[in-house]
Amino acid sequence: MLDKDSIRDFILKTIEKKSRLPANENIDQFNYIDSGHIDSIGLIKFVLDLENEFGIDIAPEDMESEEFRTIGGLAALIEKHLRKRF
Repeated sequence: MLDKDSIRDFILKTIEKKSRLPANENIDQFNYIDSGHIDSIGLIKFVLDLENEFGIDIAPEDMESEEFRTIGGLAALIEKHLRKRF
């Protein structure tokens, strides 16, 4: 099973395909949605990329959670989904 750092690295790499993340931010607390790094159209592709990479289903209620909006929270959310499989 992947660890949280590996999950976080994939998230960062995927988000940075669109634009670089700020260097002076606490990256785990960075809200990639409110900052505009991922817009509503990009969010669909982003979720599909995450689901394909990790073999999970991200439910609409996951996407509405505060946890989903930050990089650290999203990594924890994916880690929870992965733990449920094993």
